[in-house]
Formats: sequence, structure tokens, C-alpha cells
Amino acid sequence: MATAKKNAVEQATTFFDKPKATVPAEKVMSQYQTLLAQRAELEAQIAAVREEEVANALEQIRQLVDEYDLHEEVQFTRARRGAPRGSGAGVARGPVAAKYRDPDSGATWSGRGKPPAWIAGKDRTQFLIG
Repeated sequence: MATAKKNAVEQATTFFDKPKATVPAEKVMSQYQTLLAQRAELEAQIAAVREEEVANALEQIRQLVDEYDLHEEVQFTRARRGAPRGSGAGVARGPVAAKYRDPDSGATWSGRGKPPAWIAGKDRTQFLIG
């Protein structure tokens, strides 16, 4: 057992002590640029094939809708990315008018977010503004 361990240590030492082959920086960079170009080509091919397959799938779906007269049940619309229109998602909202006022300090609160200490846990109707 000790001999096997000793041989393994010697092999590892020999491996790490060997001089490493050096690759010129120009060659490494050109390999990198080549790989990036190959990736760009593959991504373009993937996008083209996906587009074609999606078009074929949609055509099959349309044929089935026609064949079974499902026009009322199935409506085709263009897909939208992100939040639906009119949802207000992603749109910065302006400040909101104050809804509550502390009669002692005159401090106000809009009713959004964490309630301030002067209104927390109390009946808010007594603090309503107008």
C-alpha cells in the first residue's frame, strides 16, 4: 500500500515538474476568436431552425383549428413580451397624495408602505384627510 502511494506521489511530482509547452498569445487569442465566431454561427443557425419549426407548428395548429372549426374557441394574437399593456408594471409612478394626517404633528401618510408609528395599530378613520 505504501509503495502504491509513493509511486503516485512520484508520478504527480514528475508531472508537475515537467516544463509546460507554451502557446503563443496570438494563437490563444485566435483560437478564442475562432470559437466565438463558431458560437455566433451556431446561435444564428439555432435561431433560424427555431423560427422555421415554430412557423411549422403554428401552421399545424391553424390547420387543426380550421379542420375542427375552432375559430371561436381559439384566437391567435401576437405574443407580447413582458408585462401586459395597461398593467402599469415597470412604469414609475409619481407621488401619491396624502390620505392621513396626524393632528398632533401635522405629519401625513399616503396609506402606502409601512404605516408610521403615529397611526400604526389605531383606527385610521380618525386620521383621514377631508
